[in-house]
Amino acid sequence: LIEALSLHASQMAFELLPQHLGNIAWCMAKMKHVDMPLIDAITAKALQSIPESDQQEISNLVWAFAKMSTKNSRLMDVVAGCSIASKKFNAQGLANLAWSCATMQFSPQPLLQDIGEESLKILHSFTEQN
Repeated sequence: LIEALSLHASQMAFELLPQHLGNIAWCMAKMKHVDMPLIDAITAKALQSIPESDQQEISNLVWAFAKMSTKNSRLMDVVAGCSIASKKFNAQGLANLAWSCATMQFSPQPLLQDIGEESLKILHSFTEQN
């Protein structure tokens, strides 16, 4: 069943919204099911949609890739090129993004600096879960 769903999702990935990409990747991460053709299809669509994606869609997607131990430098380069400030990341989104960068050993200084600066602006909203 999982293989059939993965095949179907990879075939229609270009029709999916950014939230759907993140949801599918999140499901794969939680099930510990890494399907490279589906990951490749999600990546191809995400590379186009990240500039228009919101902070939750971005943080969920990169969290899922990190959780699956799927290093994807092309995807992370696009994320790093986005303006973190314009996406209005919340505490959970910033924590997910920082954790994902650390887990994937991806450390572009401008992105990490942006994460730090945005975190300081909303420091009061962080909880022990973040």
